[in-house]
Amino acid sequence: MKRALICLTSMCLLISWAGAARAKKARLSYNLVPGQVWVANMTDHSVMETSGRRFVFNTITTIEYRVAKGPKRDWVSLTARILYIGLAGQKLGIEEDMAGISFYADMYKNGEIRNIRHEVGALPPRAKDMTPQDKEGLSRSLETQAKDRDRGRGVFWFPVLPETPLAIGDEFEDLHKMKAGGAGAPETQTVSKGVFTLEEVSDGLAHFTVRERTVQKGSGVEAKSHTNIATKGDAVFDLKAGMWVDLVEKSKIKMTGGQEMFQVTKKKMVRKK
Repeated sequence: MKRALICLTSMCLLISWAGAARAKKARLSYNLVPGQVWVANMTDHSVMETSGRRFVFNTITTIEYRVAKGPKRDWVSLTARILYIGLAGQKLGIEEDMAGISFYADMYKNGEIRNIRHEVGALPPRAKDMTPQDKEGLSRSLETQAKDRDRGRGVFWFPVLPETPLAIGDEFEDLHKMKAGGAGAPETQTVSKGVFTLEEVSDGLAHFTVRERTVQKGSGVEAKSHTNIATKGDAVFDLKAGMWVDLVEKSKIKMTGGQEMFQVTKKKMVRKK
């Protein structure tokens, strides 16, 4: 009898613990406040294999986000500036060029982005020694780069959050479609679908596993291209700060012609002000 009572008590405790774990929920919201300054530090480690050769790239990108009052309630306006882009410890030419570009957007508390725009501003210092034709070409190049970042979540990469609270095991999807190119440049269409699964809530942090599938199709003058990207990773959302603070994603990329690339991307968001 005593043994049966102990077993029954243990089962009740297990059921109670399991119920408490399921009951723990997370309500996600970007709690951005005017005056805040956030900095995203991103690293990409890429390995590409083609024609029997292996190439390794390590890229570092730093973006600063300044938060201002939005156009209406529950919205904020963001100004983003790329502070640094580096490859294997060396500066890229694009780093100097992109420094003069500012990106703007309005963001709802769930991460919906509207009114994305940019200003190229003055040409970089190296343009002073260029011919007028080269300056015009650089200006067009900067405009194209800025538009691609506008469309492709290169700057405003924040996933759209669900409106209802999530329990452990719940998922939410983040779908993104993009068109780029045109006006003489190769056209690309990209569809990306990410699935975030809540695994744990502890110490004010919501921990997710991430699965993402991306398909990119391109068409140019000479040939068409097709790229498939399969991604798995982990992400941490700070419930009080209302921001993703840590993301790690591993991707396998298959391209036209049998080329393959393996990529590890890490993002860390830190509030400066």
